[in-house]
Amino acid sequence: MKNSFRPAVLLPLILLLFVTLFQSHISGLERTAQFQAAYRLQPWRHDLLEKAGLSATQKGDFSGAIDLFLQARQKDSLTQAGQLALADAYIQTGQPDLALREWESLLENGLQEPRLMLKMVRLYHQRADFGRETELLQSGIQIAPELAEFHWRLGLLNMANSPLAALPFFERVQTLDPQPGYHLKELILALDRASLGDSLAYQLTVSAQGLAAIGEWPLAQTGLERAVAVDSTYASAWALLGEARQQTGSDEALPALEQALRLDPDSATTHAHLGLYWQRQGDYLKSTQNFQQALRLEPANPVWLINLGELAFRQGDVPGAHAYYLRAAEISPANPSTWRALALFCLQTEGCLEQDGLPAAYKARSLGEDDWRNADALGQVLMALGQVESARAALVSAVELAPAEPAARFHLGLLYLRSGDLQLARQNLQTALDLDPQGPLADAIRNVIDRYLP
Repeated sequence: MKNSFRPAVLLPLILLLFVTLFQSHISGLERTAQFQAAYRLQPWRHDLLEKAGLSATQKGDFSGAIDLFLQARQKDSLTQAGQLALADAYIQTGQPDLALREWESLLENGLQEPRLMLKMVRLYHQRADFGRETELLQSGIQIAPELAEFHWRLGLLNMANSPLAALPFFERVQTLDPQPGYHLKELILALDRASLGDSLAYQLTVSAQGLAAIGEWPLAQTGLERAVAVDSTYASAWALLGEARQQTGSDEALPALEQALRLDPDSATTHAHLGLYWQRQGDYLKSTQNFQQALRLEPANPVWLINLGELAFRQGDVPGAHAYYLRAAEISPANPSTWRALALFCLQTEGCLEQDGLPAAYKARSLGEDDWRNADALGQVLMALGQVESARAALVSAVELAPAEPAARFHLGLLYLRSGDLQLARQNLQTALDLDPQGPLADAIRNVIDRYLP
């Protein structure tokens, strides 16, 4: 009996065998090309499109992977794994809307994967879609109650809507996984202060202050909008709402601040918020006037002096700025933040670095040994003065006190770079970037890496 196999059938089978045998020995690019070549020879093997897409993601060709995955979908051969990879490729190419669409589709089709839900929750949080975030968090807690991040995020959302209901979620996080990044101590203290008042507007405003302190401005704004809706005569809520609107890019910041001032014209805090508003607009004259008014209302508040010092420095009045910073430290000598502000001012000008900056940095460190910012400031001053070993000790201490803070890692990386230890420099700079890839220091860190550690 004659063999029924024909060369036209043998050829693609041999090619597939070749791909299988040598798959572990060829690069991602070659592997993708092999799958595509195999598909051209066997166009009925639609599964090869997805395999080619998965291979493309492994070599970092996310745009090419998306094209392949979409071709697989057109042929009804995109599996769940392929769809997950497609969503990740959308994230990598800056298309979060499309990634969310894929993930939502997977949920609708029955996929219950907690880690996937956390990815979705983080994206919805960034978009300030707190309604959908709440739904996902509630579902996530049902599926995986042991994951602390679900409880922490739902606690945050409750702080903006019903503050007194947030505490049990944070207590649960303390039991499950009390990571430093959850800011539990600060948030629980804010909730304790909020519980002292019976007014919902007060509770929401104090809770929003806690959210703002950890950078959750969109969520803080949500709570403050609710606070002024509950009590439209509450000046403190209007003042902080004006600041929150600035932080989120709203055009309605000034009306909120003006309303706060109408309700309470003798509020130093409201004048300070207006001062910050005009400073951001580049109107330093109006900003200075507002902070001077805040200082007249509260002459013993060093914060207003520090702000006036910064404004004077921005306008080129270095001696005047120096005087403000010195006066702030004199008024509040037991406050480490005033000494730290003086040290950092001297670091900017360098003229007073050895005379005032270094003593101020040591003073701040001694008054606040548990605060990483004081160790970080001391390390920066010592580095600027060329005291490498002492600077290293201070910056390492700052990193140990706050391992999740990118600034301390960044400054330690700069020190290692200056001293020629490129491996430790790269390690700390990359860690700083990984901790906050979109933060205020991210571009500076990338520039240092690209320029000195290509």
